[in-house]
Amino acid sequence: MAENTKQTQPISGLDIGTEEGLSTTEDEYCVQYFGFHPQTFMNGMYNTMCGNLQDARTTLNDAILSTFRDTVSPTELEEVSFRQGQIAIDRLNTKFDKAELYLNTNVFNIPSNIVLPEDQVHTENPMSPGDMAALDQQIQTVTDKIIAVKYANSVLQDRLQEIESLQEQLNKTVTSVDKVYVTISQESVQCSQQMKSLQTLAELVEKCSVNI
Repeated sequence: MAENTKQTQPISGLDIGTEEGLSTTEDEYCVQYFGFHPQTFMNGMYNTMCGNLQDARTTLNDAILSTFRDTVSPTELEEVSFRQGQIAIDRLNTKFDKAELYLNTNVFNIPSNIVLPEDQVHTENPMSPGDMAALDQQIQTVTDKIIAVKYANSVLQDRLQEIESLQEQLNKTVTSVDKVYVTISQESVQCSQQMKSLQTLAELVEKCSVNI
């Protein structure tokens, strides 16, 4: 009924509730069948009418103050307008409750024999409990495989990171060895030159000794 979603307040302070969540199968099927939730539609209608009442009240107050500004004070007008607004809301609630009951009974009531085209397959090819159990088992098997593949991928990713780290260390080691080799080669050349110089010097010393 409409009273579950409306509050009888001053028309200037309306706070219209919305439908309870789409939690039941019936609610979900209504949305699937109509393309919208019936309670949302009716709440929208109610809010629109309340908005029209508010607009009419504001327009009437402005016209009265403009025409009878010398005989009617804004405070008095607001008090009268408030009471009239309450009466209008009460009458709207009464009428809308009846309209909502009619709509729920005769318009938004889905017959029990109605099956949507996308659900027809469930009635033409119903699944037995055994079929459902087998399907659940297949789903579980696929789920387990997906989990196993994800775990294997995670382990492989860790191993790849370790390999990349080892490769980086190996590259650094090879670079260091190359530097050492270059250094040794350079020093070997220098040592060879020094040996030749010493050998030459020794020969000269020997010749000098013989001459003496």
